Amino acid sequence: MASRNTVNLITELERRYLECNICTEVFDEDERIPRLLPCHHSFCSECLKRLDRRKDTIKCPTCNAVHKVKKNGPFDFPKDNTRRDLTSFLQDHSDLNAYRKCCECGHTVDNPTHQRAKLKYFCNSANCQSVLCPSCALDDHREISKHALEDIEEAFKKRKKELGIDVESLRTQILRVESIIHKVQKTTGTLQEERDEFHRNVYAIYDRSIKFLEKRRETLLDKYDIAFQRKESKLVTRKDNLGSFLKNASDCCSLSEQLINSNSMSSFLNVHPTVDGHLKLYLNTKVDSTEDEIDLEEKINFDDSLRLFERSINRQENHEGDEDEILLVNQAIGKHKYIFPLI
Repeated sequence: MASRNTVNLITELERRYLECNICTEVFDEDERIPRLLPCHHSFCSECLKRLDRRKDTIKCPTCNAVHKVKKNGPFDFPKDNTRRDLTSFLQDHSDLNAYRKCCECGHTVDNPTHQRAKLKYFCNSANCQSVLCPSCALDDHREISKHALEDIEEAFKKRKKELGIDVESLRTQILRVESIIHKVQKTTGTLQEERDEFHRNVYAIYDRSIKFLEKRRETLLDKYDIAFQRKESKLVTRKDNLGSFLKNASDCCSLSEQLINSNSMSSFLNVHPTVDGHLKLYLNTKVDSTEDEIDLEEKINFDDSLRLFERSINRQENHEGDEDEILLVNQAIGKHKYIFPLI
């Protein structure tokens, strides 16, 4: 019967030499036969089939070396007999016949020192979050005040269902974000059209008295452009933030869905807290608000300033003074945030 030190040694050997560096599954003689690339890095057959391939080449994920692939694909690469022999040797000369390990003690699912018990429990306490064999649950997780044991299958189904619900909620939120982005894009286009129309009106009035009103024209346009740039900058920033959220949230959903589709209960429960944490983070991110909606709908209104500009031209043509105009503009400043003095 293998001692604890022997178990640890075999576990370390498996981790270093007998596990595929892509899927972390132990090599076998069925679907995960170790195959040796010309760069001397080994991966299982299944992962080599899924590697990014372009025409007749394949790139090593460890060193990025590019190798030619023959007509049979990855199966033309030679089997790594060293790793195959070592795998066979460990299986023949140890009491460990399975590869799924207890997260608490490191023993395999068929561990002789623990009466060959399967992984049956999940400790849901904040400090554990571990998949356990019955012996570990009995030895180290008996205190109810410190540990909360669940049946591994029930824990798996429960968290899988909860994660699925959260994914659906986030998908709904993503749809809202896409709608807001569409509205931002539409508002940006309208904003450009309004700017073009405003410029045409300003130049039409300006042509009637170009020399006299040159300074005032430039002042009015500059202030409008400042308001425009502020508005546009807010819209661009809003769109970028929403775009970033959309990408990250979509990636999170995709990863979560991959996890949901996984049939490995221990792998699922080990990774679940991290994935669930990111999912909750995006679900709790505030992406739409009444203030944002109002800001999207709000237009830059320079109509009053435009009328005052035209009135100023009419007055100058009639040789009227500026005092009344200045007084009127200053009074308008307090009524609307986009009205500015014309001097």
